[in-house]
Amino acid sequence: MSKKEIKEAQVQAAAADNEVDELHSSIYDLFIVFLTVFSLILVVVLALIPISDAVFNTLIGIDWLICIIFLVDFIMNMSRAPDKRGYFLKGGGWLDLLGSIPPFPGARWTSIFRWFRVARLTRLIPILRARGPRALWDDLMDNRAQSALLITAFIAVVVLTISAVVVLQVETRSDEANITTGGDAFWWAFVTITTVGFGDKYPTTGLGRVMAMILMTVGVGIFGVLTSYMASVFLAPEDEEENGQPSEDVQGTADSTAPGALQGEMAAVRAQMVMMHEAMQRLEAQLQEISDNRNG
Repeated sequence: MSKKEIKEAQVQAAAADNEVDELHSSIYDLFIVFLTVFSLILVVVLALIPISDAVFNTLIGIDWLICIIFLVDFIMNMSRAPDKRGYFLKGGGWLDLLGSIPPFPGARWTSIFRWFRVARLTRLIPILRARGPRALWDDLMDNRAQSALLITAFIAVVVLTISAVVVLQVETRSDEANITTGGDAFWWAFVTITTVGFGDKYPTTGLGRVMAMILMTVGVGIFGVLTSYMASVFLAPEDEEENGQPSEDVQGTADSTAPGALQGEMAAVRAQMVMMHEAMQRLEAQLQEISDNRNG
């Protein structure tokens, strides 16, 4: 038996009880693993480390966001599973569902459901090990657009969490602060990373403004990657689709010299420049407002 056959046999054995995992790419499974590890770190912080009520509420907001991602993952697995009943009962689907339930106010006992997220690790890590790093690298190269989207999404969750907590900690020490609660911090971080910037909440300290700049930059990058990903999907050559061949655009390996690909890249660059310009204008207006208030 060749090494390739042995590797394939290991993958099939690792996924024997849960065929749905074979329907996802390696980079997607790795994204879920990293997000699960990050969510369990938040669980440990919320359960074991003494933190202020404001920071606690901020992390709860982040945890709700992660729960939504896990719930979407469960729905995708359930819809794609060849044997839906087998996935739910024997493949750990019911554990995925319980791990997607967020804690509800007034029902602290619901926080115990977070620990069921460990089941995702025990199922996916053996699959990734059986596939090996070579399969992960090949998947990364063959699906560059999807890989960039998933990597950016994970970075966004991490940056959103860190910036919200840091800004809350530094802003509550300022007399002029308007970000004073966990809800304020989560709201400010979310609208900033989405490049909306309502302006009702804004940092007044130096470190808070630095975090705002980082968050806006990440937000612009997210929409730039999303624009590129959508362009790579919709600008796939029609002749390849008719012949039943996988499109290189869909896989993120489009020829950079193709007219459609160039138009998509130019559109993505223009979109990033416009969003960056708008973000800088909002930041300049906020800084000018803060300066006027101090002079007044």
